[in-house]
Amino acid sequence: MFNADKPIEPEREVVHEQDADLSNLAQSDSLRLYLREISRISLLTAARESHLAERAEQGDRYARNQLIEANLRLVVSIAKKYVG
Repeated sequence: MFNADKPIEPEREVVHEQDADLSNLAQSDSLRLYLREISRISLLTAARESHLAERAEQGDRYARNQLIEANLRLVVSIAKKYVG
């Protein structure tokens, strides 16, 4: 029976252990896939990095994106130190 005076309780999501394990597995696989993808990006030579930096400063978005992608491994390496 409906009671207008009784507050509505929010529905609670029941997370089963198997579902949680699958979620963790999916996250782990996603991370591995991401790390594999960024490992395929070639590192820049000092000359290439300097050239791209100059172009990026002039507004070249392609050069900027190349610099960002080439440094993703460094970002991951630094992040790992903070995560543990």
